[in-house]
Amino acid sequence: MMTDRYNSFFELAANERLDIDYRIQVLDRGSETVILAPHGGWIEPDTSEIATAIAGSDISFYAFEALRIGPHGQFHITSHRFDEP
Repeated sequence: MMTDRYNSFFELAANERLDIDYRIQVLDRGSETVILAPHGGWIEPDTSEIATAIAGSDISFYAFEALRIGPHGQFHITSHRFDEP
């Protein structure tokens, strides 16, 4: 079982650098559905690409992506604790 380094997005953001260590992509297309990828980039490779493909050009999209290669738990926040505003 993997242990998360951070218990919340607030903790992660206080210790990591936006657009250097991680990024957030948001495409609000006004749809009733949003495709979420909170474990994108190097956290769980290919999840952002899969979510982007599912969203296509009509569905709203959100991705939190680790930009640095590292241990899986470096940027992973368990889904029920993922609280990025």
